[in-house]
Amino acid sequence: MTDVLIADLAQLSSLRVISRGSVMPFKGTKKTLSEIARQLNVDAVVEGSVLRMGNQVRITAELIDTSTDRHLWARTFERKVEDVLSLQSEVARAIAGEVRARMTPHESARLLRNRSVNPAALEAYLKGRFYWNKFTEEPLVKSVEYYEQATGLDPGYAVAFAGLSESWTGLGWIGARSWEEVHPKAKEAANKALEIDPDLGEAHAAMAAVSLREWNWKTAEQQDRKAIALNPNHSTAHLSYSNILRYLGRPEESIAEGRRAVELDPLAVLTNEVLGTAYLSARRYDLVIQQCKQALEMHPDESSLHHLLGWAYAYKKMYEPAIDSIEKSLTLDGVPPALSPDIAYIHTMRGQKDEARAILDRLLALSQKAPINAGLIALIYAGLGEREETLTWLEKAYEQHSPMMTWLKVDARFDNVRDEPRFQELMRRVGLI
Repeated sequence: MTDVLIADLAQLSSLRVISRGSVMPFKGTKKTLSEIARQLNVDAVVEGSVLRMGNQVRITAELIDTSTDRHLWARTFERKVEDVLSLQSEVARAIAGEVRARMTPHESARLLRNRSVNPAALEAYLKGRFYWNKFTEEPLVKSVEYYEQATGLDPGYAVAFAGLSESWTGLGWIGARSWEEVHPKAKEAANKALEIDPDLGEAHAAMAAVSLREWNWKTAEQQDRKAIALNPNHSTAHLSYSNILRYLGRPEESIAEGRRAVELDPLAVLTNEVLGTAYLSARRYDLVIQQCKQALEMHPDESSLHHLLGWAYAYKKMYEPAIDSIEKSLTLDGVPPALSPDIAYIHTMRGQKDEARAILDRLLALSQKAPINAGLIALIYAGLGEREETLTWLEKAYEQHSPMMTWLKVDARFDNVRDEPRFQELMRRVGLI
């Protein structure tokens, strides 16, 4: 119920609506509404309850001004379970009217649509969304299963197809599945979502994510801009757009989109990580450290934040805390430091080339037995200053469609080969120049 209500209200460009991921940690909390409002930087909070009685659903909702604890509005709504989406739109319209939100004709029409959904499909979709937010391999696999269940139960469920696309893309992005495996599935699901509902912001965001991984930068940017126009409060679209702008070498725009994503989903790991990475690509390392430390107060065991923090320290030549942070990240992910390209590169920054070569030799031996991301091998050679080997392994990374290739334009670690014709050709082939 919370997820659907947020999705409806988020379509209104005159409101700033906090994403579900940052709202749900307060469920059952003992914090006061004013404390919650301060943490989320909001003016009002919607409280409510849901009661299901057989095939009937009753929603009680209240709108509260957190500055005064004054109840601005309260109502009870009741419908059949299969009409729950229309019921949620009715609640959203009532709240929007109470706060006098300005609605464009298009936004008003979206909220007035009568929609029905298979209750089991809705439940499967919400479970898929829950697991997607964790953005690691096992939860992403579960999210695929739930989204497939939702689309099987309701073949016209556009937002579930969009979620399915994002989960397949996510599995490819984190390296849990090959691009060859996930690409057709992700694109098919995104196309299906757009076919069912061309005005669904989530569908355009899903297609933007696929286009980014295709290195189709023009389409990726167009799709994310469309997603944001349709749903200005869709934090995932803003963080995706931040990534696209960063890879294209537009740091100020990337930071602005990252900040917007954090405003909409301030407690989420992904939004904080994306903003921190935007700062990193802009080479504003003190801001990276500040962002990571703030996020780690909320997520102390999040490996990606420790990893990002480690690189900020490394670029500032603070090598001991850099190694500590990277090793913390590796420990959380269950990866031995003896096989870490990150640790190897930092060794090269410290002038410890023998230690870096020892890690490189282990990885090269491992690559003879199992597939390995060639971009990570290229990274170590770049640190060692071996330009020919760096370029050779980057060409292998291109053949693998490695995510490393998206970083070529902005990654400081490849500065020493940036003027090489082979490097410039790779950037052209990836579409970055």
